[in-house]
Amino acid sequence: YVKPLDQMYDLLCKIFRRTIKSNIWPGKTYVVLFDSKQQYMNFSKAELDYNPIRAAGFCSTNLKAEQNTIVSYRDREQPENFGKVLVHEATHAFTACLVTKERSPPWMREGLADYVAAKIVVPHGTKIVKARITRAMDVMKRTKSLGGDIFKDEGNLEGWQYGASTRLIDYMIRADEA
Repeated sequence: YVKPLDQMYDLLCKIFRRTIKSNIWPGKTYVVLFDSKQQYMNFSKAELDYNPIRAAGFCSTNLKAEQNTIVSYRDREQPENFGKVLVHEATHAFTACLVTKERSPPWMREGLADYVAAKIVVPHGTKIVKARITRAMDVMKRTKSLGGDIFKDEGNLEGWQYGASTRLIDYMIRADEA
């Protein structure tokens, strides 16, 4: 997984116009991988006081301690999913360390993480993210809405809103490159 993480780093440095050779990790980033979803859930609840009921992984950032912890599990049904989850969660760690010390809105965090995973973890990540975008477009066409206040600074996104968020990030990056 070193190659996709290096590619993620290079892409994010390009997006945020940072020197690729600079070290943005001020402290440590731990990756905790479990062999089962149940082990992952138990650890997350007991050690990090987090209930990842719908998440295949998450990044816990402690800026004061200069530490990130990425937690996930090996899905025996979809083993290729781990690479996508790792890049997605490492994108959160990157933005927490480099881009801003303030918490950005969920649509921005999740949209960027899925955008990067789709670009780096090909074809699996791309397939998952494209499916999320298609689902989001269908929901938005049907409801004529982004689903409540997607731009609020707190809370979590509904599953289908990840696709809408990724599409917004894609649009912003393309507009910035033009």
